[in-house]
Amino acid sequence: MSNLYEYFVQGGVAFRLRPWFTLVPIYRYQRYPGNPAIAYENRLQLNLTLSTLRGPWRPILRTLIEGRFVDNRPASARLRFRPGVEYTLPVRMSRPPVLVVSNEFFIVPGNNPFANGGSSYTQNRFQVGVRLPIADSFSVRPYYLLQSVNLPGGWDTNEILGISIAFRVPRKAKMVRSRQPSCALSCEVPSPEGP
Repeated sequence: MSNLYEYFVQGGVAFRLRPWFTLVPIYRYQRYPGNPAIAYENRLQLNLTLSTLRGPWRPILRTLIEGRFVDNRPASARLRFRPGVEYTLPVRMSRPPVLVVSNEFFIVPGNNPFANGGSSYTQNRFQVGVRLPIADSFSVRPYYLLQSVNLPGGWDTNEILGISIAFRVPRKAKMVRSRQPSCALSCEVPSPEGP
């Protein structure tokens, strides 16, 4: 942990407004113990995700709108567009693996208080991985990430190997109580043999 460069905690609530549209307002608090220029940052985010299932394919478009509030810099906004696709691999398993490919574009409209190459297009992240469902509520996704950052000296690219772990809280099934038909003072039940 002595080489910890940054860490964050965030929370949000997902609203599935349509089967193909999810909206998630998020608050994020981030600290930079390895960066002498920045101590902390607050972010307000709005996640807009469009996705639909087409057989084994699931195209996805995630748009993230960020308001960034750093301790010693002016506030700024950032837009992140991440088109991608998921493909369920055709293997005979109860939980088949899923190929995940995406490319994320970072755009800073207006003032950008962070160092960049003078363009509003500040970063790009290409990512490919395989999601391995271990259980209905738990999965592991090893991935390869190619991150390019637009710096004053030009674009700087990093190659990253990572592992993403996801846990989903299972939903409790709703119990619907059926009301039995009630009879008044007298209730006649016809005999299967007739009157």
